[in-house]
Amino acid sequence: MGIRKITLIVDNFQFSKAPMKEIIEQRLTINKQGRIWFSEYISGLKYAKKTQIRYEQFSISDDVSEEIFSLFESVFTPLFKSVVVKDGRDWDLTITDDDDVETHFVGAIGYELKAQNKNLSEYLRDVIQIDNLFLFDGEGIVLE
Repeated sequence: MGIRKITLIVDNFQFSKAPMKEIIEQRLTINKQGRIWFSEYISGLKYAKKTQIRYEQFSISDDVSEEIFSLFESVFTPLFKSVVVKDGRDWDLTITDDDDVETHFVGAIGYELKAQNKNLSEYLRDVIQIDNLFLFDGEGIVLE
């Protein structure tokens, strides 16, 4: 049984302040066929509101999507341990398998994840090539 879909949500929202018109969330979904969906949200004028400001949909090659899934399978196992800090700026990963079973992982932004001797965040940025892509390592996120 393998991975059918990966959805990564990176949250750049801090509970200690109410950001105005800042990017507070990015969502990245990759499926087995190499289809990618990406969306980005900014904060609104009120705490609980967010507005989508960017949406992209495109494909990558089967070879690249297979390698991405292989890297995720090597890191995100039932034994995976992460650092979780619930004051904002975290990531939430959902991996859906071929039987539609979802497994959730969460962690704090700013930690390097290695998979098969590759930095997972750097590898994803290289092959997906979305400008200012927030991932596990926090690169591109302004930390105040």
